[in-house]
Amino acid sequence: MKIISVVILSTITMVTDVAFASPSMTGEAIDSATFEEWRKRRQIGSAVLEIDPQTGEVEVSDNPLDEKPGSAEDAQVPVPGQPDVVVETPQESTDVPDEAQAQIKADPNVLEEAEKKAEQAQGDPDPFLVRLQILLDRAHVSPGVIDGFLGQNTRKAIAAYEELRGLPVDGEPDAQTWATLAKDGEKPTRTYEIAADDINGRYGQAIPDAEPAKAQGRGYRDAVEKLSEKFHIDDDLLRRLNPKADFTAAGSKLLVPALGPEPTAKIARMEVDMSEGELRAYDAENNIVLFSPASVGDTRFPGASLTVVATSPTPTSPQAPSKKQAVGPNGPDGSMWIELSDPAFAIHGTAVPEAIGKSPEQGGVELTNWDVRTLASSAEPGKTVVEFRD
Repeated sequence: MKIISVVILSTITMVTDVAFASPSMTGEAIDSATFEEWRKRRQIGSAVLEIDPQTGEVEVSDNPLDEKPGSAEDAQVPVPGQPDVVVETPQESTDVPDEAQAQIKADPNVLEEAEKKAEQAQGDPDPFLVRLQILLDRAHVSPGVIDGFLGQNTRKAIAAYEELRGLPVDGEPDAQTWATLAKDGEKPTRTYEIAADDINGRYGQAIPDAEPAKAQGRGYRDAVEKLSEKFHIDDDLLRRLNPKADFTAAGSKLLVPALGPEPTAKIARMEVDMSEGELRAYDAENNIVLFSPASVGDTRFPGASLTVVATSPTPTSPQAPSKKQAVGPNGPDGSMWIELSDPAFAIHGTAVPEAIGKSPEQGGVELTNWDVRTLASSAEPGKTVVEFRD
């Protein structure tokens, strides 16, 4: 999704790709996907999302910038309150006028609703974007959930990757960034055989919030959700990749992302960007260990520097939500907890990985369960510093 112009007649306008003729979602399609093919498919069409900030209503219409070949690439966008002034906005621009930013900050639900509409408009997941997300994940630049859509977490990851590789930073897939990523010659998918441990568990449980003491833990809803987290993939996409698989039978074979090895370097420092919703982890030589999208809820700490105190699947702070509720991957703190030197603040997992970076956390820093587990395995209690900036 790209915001190209906003606050035109009190309407926020956003441009997103619409459904296009995506190839079948198969291992072969993902493994052979290229930027050039994706770019051609993407040029077929896009849509404009118009959001009325007053009513919250969102309408999808044709993108006026989609013109016949040979048309101009720039659009003239009127400046609110200045009828004689226009701004030339490139078709691929991600610029947002200041007034629009203010409206979005004042009411984040407007942007969240727009993103939901954008995902619906995008249609089916794209094999190229699945491959792109897998390669970013393997480079320890997490796109969050691998889902085959070009959402804001994927754009954050692309921008971080471009910065790390010394490429022009715009957060968009382009030929240069793709050429660098594609140097990873390993296949992006592989076959995985379901193990007994994958299907053994307390699934489908209904745990009443009023009776957490009766629950052993907020486990996975089913084996699909457990396997999805194991391979960092959206559960609907996992099903789509394996339409005939029996997810309840050990020995069943699945097509899954071929993830890379966990980082081995110890984390000396983490940096949380509170306004951008990002976390970067560095080793002692200031090399990046992990980039991850994040939901940040507590804003008291810009400029603060805390220290990792402990890491545990069970929260150690009495203020943690899971101290009052059942603990587990579907609990309020997810499946991993990193306690900091201020006991009221922590880095932890989530029950809703697809919402990371898209909705505010109630407190602390929230990551996908797999990203926070990676941090916990590499952090050093008493040594690793966590810095916050706005």
